[in-house]
Amino acid sequence: MSKKIYCLIKTYDCEEYAEAFINAGEMYCRTLKEFKETERDNDRGDEFEGTSHWFQAKDTKISLTVRNENDEVLNATDIGESDLAGPTVLQPVIFDGFNLFCMYAIVIEDFEESYSTEDEKKLLKEEINKSIADQIRIDPRYRSFGDHAVVIYKVEGFVETVVSHAKSNNMKICHGLVDYFDPERFTGSFKGVEAIFRKRKAYSHQNEFRFAFNTNNKTHGPITINVGPLNEFAFIGPLEDIVEQLKIEI
Repeated sequence: MSKKIYCLIKTYDCEEYAEAFINAGEMYCRTLKEFKETERDNDRGDEFEGTSHWFQAKDTKISLTVRNENDEVLNATDIGESDLAGPTVLQPVIFDGFNLFCMYAIVIEDFEESYSTEDEKKLLKEEINKSIADQIRIDPRYRSFGDHAVVIYKVEGFVETVVSHAKSNNMKICHGLVDYFDPERFTGSFKGVEAIFRKRKAYSHQNEFRFAFNTNNKTHGPITINVGPLNEFAFIGPLEDIVEQLKIEI
């Protein structure tokens, strides 16, 4: 089912940083490698960032062969389900140097309904508005990311601004919503940069939208990007007020 992004939210611990984002478009971007190495009990980090392959033990068979300089087999070992304590995970280091800018997305699934009477219309409207309210409710855990929020309500214009800035500075860029998978059930792979936009469902409360910049950053360190003032796309305010006042209805 397709989805529509109604707005994006970026929160900060410090009001000064929030003002720098809306007034100058200052985007502080940490590398994917940094997020992988952040402590596990920190909601900002995920040791499985950039996973390209996730295979359940029952779907895995690994064959190891040791050969000598004459290509003669010295030893061969097969590893199967009974030998594995969990899923087999691959994380290409090629993504470690990508710089990420992450935001919370207010997203609503597209819908199409029909009715025959005014009573049905009224009931349907109530059901749809209840569904919308459930979908846009900001998870309380997100408040740990900061009290000062910048709300991007003109999403398309904002994204176009960031993409244009990246391209004009010879940066490769990709962006989109993060999809979440069940690590207990999923088995398979993600193609190319899809790996940057896939995370375990334990992080689904983050409703994340992210930009990934490839600047050929060999040092794997953070960068700051300034895309220019964002006032025409956004407003700033306390996250608590936004949580209480956020409302979308048909």
